[in-house]
Amino acid sequence: MPPGAHIFGVDEAGRGPLAGPVVAAAAIVRHDIPGVTDSKKITKEEDREMLYELITKSPGVIWAAAVVDAKRIDEINILQATMQGMKMASESVMCPPKLGMGREESATCKRLGSYVVCGRNDEHGNPLDLNQMESIDILEKSQCFALVDGNRLPSDMPCEAEAMVKGDSREFSIAAASIIAKVTRDRIMHGYDAMYPKFQLGKHKGYPTAAHMAAVRSHGASPIHRRTFAPLKHMNFDEDGKIISAKK
Repeated sequence: MPPGAHIFGVDEAGRGPLAGPVVAAAAIVRHDIPGVTDSKKITKEEDREMLYELITKSPGVIWAAAVVDAKRIDEINILQATMQGMKMASESVMCPPKLGMGREESATCKRLGSYVVCGRNDEHGNPLDLNQMESIDILEKSQCFALVDGNRLPSDMPCEAEAMVKGDSREFSIAAASIIAKVTRDRIMHGYDAMYPKFQLGKHKGYPTAAHMAAVRSHGASPIHRRTFAPLKHMNFDEDGKIISAKK
């Protein structure tokens, strides 16, 4: 690790669901925030939302969240989609893309494909305008170090990195990234819930609960369902998502 390196944590949310995107986040958080821990241990959604606001509004924070949609997941598989998201988030912490060129102002259910949302604050907690690139410091590869949750690293990371098993419980910056990823994804899923109310996505966020599986059997699959995930991969759908046949 380079002396004086910018250390950022990287984590993901949404590898297991049958519907919706996987979201990866990276974060440099310069001040301790009580309560920040692995997002899976924070059971109340309102508590995760509160911590998200504290993290993203903290002085000197630099963060990015990468959204990789269900179509892309089905194209390259969930592992590769997760790795892609982690790399995108890491790159965007170091150098945020221009708006409309891979970056959006906010995560939304209306945006398809893969993209990032980013944020930076000055030392007083005031948000910096990422559209004024000349005023944004680019973090050099040689001065960055990524701590990535899990047991593997994305290929071609933009800086030196280390995989850390259970890192979201061991490293503050990874825990902060886990909260950003989780809250970003949950907000997107609430948007999808309004678009596809039959599936009650706001309740289970796309995870394969009994209620979700019953809804799939009754209504078929929505455009945001991952067709390569069991049991959907054993079903044939028409162009409207209705089940034509299914293997028993």
